[in-house]
Order: sequence, then structure tokens, then C-alpha cells
Amino acid sequence: MSKEFTGWRDIIGKRNTWFAISLILVVGIGLGSLFVPPRGFNIGIDFTGGYIIQYPTSRQDITPDKVGDIIEKSGIKHQPVQITRDRMSQKITGFLVRTEGYDKDEQKLFEERMRDLKIRFRLEMTDLKAPVVEFKYVGAEVTREKIEQFLQKNFQGKYSIKTFEVENNPVREGEAASFNLQVGIKGADSAQAFTEAATALYKEFGGYEPSAESRTEEVSPVFSSVLFSNALKALIIAVIGILIYVWIRFEMWFAVAAIVALIHDCLFTIGAYSVFQLEINATFVAVILTVFGYSINDTIVIFDRIRENMRKDRKAPLAAVMNASLWETMARSINTVLTTQFTLLAIIFFGGVTIREFALGIFIGILTGAYSSIFIAAPLAYLFKSLRGETEPAQAQRPAARAKKKEKARTAEQASAQPQKAAPKADGASAKPSDAGKGAGKDSQAAAAAKKKSKKQRRR
Repeated sequence: MSKEFTGWRDIIGKRNTWFAISLILVVGIGLGSLFVPPRGFNIGIDFTGGYIIQYPTSRQDITPDKVGDIIEKSGIKHQPVQITRDRMSQKITGFLVRTEGYDKDEQKLFEERMRDLKIRFRLEMTDLKAPVVEFKYVGAEVTREKIEQFLQKNFQGKYSIKTFEVENNPVREGEAASFNLQVGIKGADSAQAFTEAATALYKEFGGYEPSAESRTEEVSPVFSSVLFSNALKALIIAVIGILIYVWIRFEMWFAVAAIVALIHDCLFTIGAYSVFQLEINATFVAVILTVFGYSINDTIVIFDRIRENMRKDRKAPLAAVMNASLWETMARSINTVLTTQFTLLAIIFFGGVTIREFALGIFIGILTGAYSSIFIAAPLAYLFKSLRGETEPAQAQRPAARAKKKEKARTAEQASAQPQKAAPKADGASAKPSDAGKGAGKDSQAAAAAKKKSKKQRRR
């Protein structure tokens, strides 16, 4: 790699800057989540246990804050309230409440306070054959005068209708007025008249149908503990699998750098969940695993390019090879992030409440994963190899390795020859090793001459 990277293009040379930025962001977000209200994590009932309660209602003035205020007055801890809507008309159909465990007294108070949000009026017919039908309704928006005007306008020519109030309950703090109203309907079929009147009132004012009762699901702590254990196992298995795969495909220090980058992504995403008070539930585990997969894929693409360039140019230093590889894959990384983020933004702004938090978590995690793949994983791999002295060009490393190997062999030979030199002195022999060598040479020559002489005699 003949091209030099200086200034802001030298990603490997400025590795300490990237490390410091990551440390400041991760630590800063972590501390901010602990000291800036609301503090701590928003742990969902998937991990804590509790109840999921769904209330149907046709009231269009329901807001999460209004429901949350009523729940808090009951002394019950709850997660953010979710409003459910019709997919086609987008009209409010009810609301979903996630609460922790509560006792019977709290439950009774909770149900009473929920009534004002569920009901504008409840229609009950005490006797189908009787000419009097009793309307029970709650809410300041629906008044007796409004009901009378509506009935007179729509049914006066068809049925004989008369209304009169039979009960009036005092208004309690934080609740709407509630009272009973009897409506007398005379006609050929009072049951049919009641049905028509009830349907018309329901469409006009909105209300609570007797058949649409609330639904409660309990999430036990046993289930939540099992879910947490399984989630932790899934994360550990994913990390170990990624470590082994990168180790086999590249080398150990590249694998360690990849795992550190994944831990960086995980910590940053967790901190963002705390800052934005996103609910940590089973979906959070899916977010972390998805971020792991995206981040390691981007990291492997960069590592693969580094390995390819190292084979192409063995004369270039490792820093130059890594910088070139990072810039060669930069456009690919940016384009992948942008296309993915545009899709996630569409889900965040136009998707439902349930999938919105998942999309937001993925959005944050992918940004972090792209950053760590470029500015954390590769610089860390270079740092680990520099500590082992493996940042010189490959061709420069080979002669040095050979010289080091020869030096080791020479040292081993010298160490093995030392006991042989010391042995004659231990036996008390005064002859030097060189003299002994000369004597052995003379003996061998004399033996050869005697053997030659014996051969000549045999020929004669």
C-alpha cells in the first residue's frame, strides 16, 4: 500500500481518540441514566411479573397521561399506557395497562377509577316486556338534555319516549358525575325499540357495550425468571459462537477485538434504553441479538478486506493496510446503514406502539454497530498486534523470524556442548580435548595401514 493516510484519514493512527469518544459516551450515558430523572431502567413485566389489562372503550378523548394519573392515584406501579386503535379508521378502541402485582383493595379502587375512562353510558334493559328501560351512564360529556334531544329528534314520530331521572350520585374527586336515567318507550315491540335506541345512542355518543369486558393476563415471576435465564443464555451462546467463528476465520486477536466491539454496542444500547425509558422486555433481547448480528457482519467484511490486502502487499506496514481497507469498505458501510435507517425511521414514525420501541432500539444499535466496526474493532486488532510486535510488513518479519530461529538453534548447540567439555576434568584426565582428538586420529591411521598390509600378504 503505497498510499499514505494522514490527518483525519488516519483512522488507525487516531485510535486513542476513538477509544476516548466511546468511553465518554458509554460512561456518560450510564451516569446520566442513574442521576437524571427518570432514573434507572424501565423493566417490563416480562422480567418482573405482573398483569396485562386490556380495557375496551369508544371514548376518543382517552390519553396515556389521563389513564396513568388514575392508575397512580390507586397506588399501583405501572408501565407506560398504550392506546389501541382500529387499523382502518384509527379510532380509539381501548387501552392497554401493564402493572405490577397489587392486592385486592388496590384492585377494587383501580377498577372503580377505570370506570370513568371505560364508560360514557351503559345501557341495560331490566325487562324486555316492560315499557320502561333504564339507562346507566357515567361521564360529564353525556348529559340528560343531550340524550332527550337526540331521542326526541330521531324517535319521536316512531315511538312514545319519556325520560326522567331516578338517581343522582355526588361527584367524587377526579371522577365524572354518574346518575341513572329511565326512558319509557312505547311501541309495537319495546325490545326492538330499545335495540334501535341503544344502537343510535352508541353511535352518536360512544359508550361501553355490556359484552365488552376488560381482559386481564397474569405474568408470574416464575415465568419472568425463566425468560431472563433463557435470554442470558442466548446472549452468551451468541458471543461464544461469534468468538469461535472469527477466531477460526481470522486469528485470535481479531476475534477478541470483535467481541470487545460487540460489548461496546451492547452497553451503548442499554444506556440508550435507560435514557429514553424504553421498556426492557423480551423484545429487548431480540434487539440486542439483531444488533450483534448486524455489527459482526460489518466487522467481518472489514476484517476480510484487511486480510485480502495483507496478502496482496506484504511490503506495506499493517497500519497502512488497515487504513486502506477501512476506506475501501467505508462507502459500503455507510450505504448499508442509510438504507436500513430509512426503513427504521418509517417504522418509528408510522408504525404501531408495540413495534415502535423495537425499531427505535434497532435504530440506535445499528448506528453504534457501524461506528464500532470501523473505529473500534479494527483499531483494537491493530493495538493487540502492536503489543506483540506484529505490525511490520510480512516480508520484513520473515528474515527477523529466521534470524531469531537460528540464534535459538546456536544457543541450544552451545548449551549441549558444555557438559562434554567438563567431563574429562571430572575424570582427572590432563589431556586437552584437542590432544585427545589428535591421538584418536593417529590410531585410526595405524589401523588402516595394518589392514592394507594384511590384504597384500593374502594376494601373494
